[in-house]
Amino acid sequence: MGYGLMLYGIDSSALRAALSSPTDALRDAVLPNAIAYPMDPDNLVETVGKALERIARALHPTVISPAHVQWLNDDEAVAFVVTVKTRGKFLGSLEHASRAGEMFRNDFLNGLMSACWGVPNMADIWIARPFYGVLHHGYPSWGGASKAELQAWLSTAKPPPANTDKDLLDWHGVLTNAAQAAVADGLDIVSTYH
Repeated sequence: MGYGLMLYGIDSSALRAALSSPTDALRDAVLPNAIAYPMDPDNLVETVGKALERIARALHPTVISPAHVQWLNDDEAVAFVVTVKTRGKFLGSLEHASRAGEMFRNDFLNGLMSACWGVPNMADIWIARPFYGVLHHGYPSWGGASKAELQAWLSTAKPPPANTDKDLLDWHGVLTNAAQAAVADGLDIVSTYH
């Protein structure tokens, strides 16, 4: 089994607005993506609808510190992730085998990317950053960065060292290209990890 960090270009404010006032149209739009997750298929419409309603109650009006997080349950986390997938523009994915998870988080995100972009704790930013105060223990999880953050990071980015592992270089290229595409489109990135 493997995992992937999926990168979506999206206007975070518009996503927050949609999640704050979920409609039947939003629920119906995300249902096709929800089928791939372990939810009760006989009650999928009701389960996703209730999960979206609970997310709306949990969201904060502003981005807040991780100390004030509202933890979502599994159904709510799936509803959040499929909403991002449905409403966002797919920019790329960084996939790894289960056994490579530590390398992905420590060597790539907290190592190479933190060094190249000059930002510590990149793993927390991309796979454990609350979205308007909501987060999920375990998988799926999420994170992301605003277009202002992406612009700042890209403006001072350094290239990877010449002797960098090929997998790390490939992931670096995908994440850098996604950040550049989001900035060019005037979008933030919301990432999902599962």
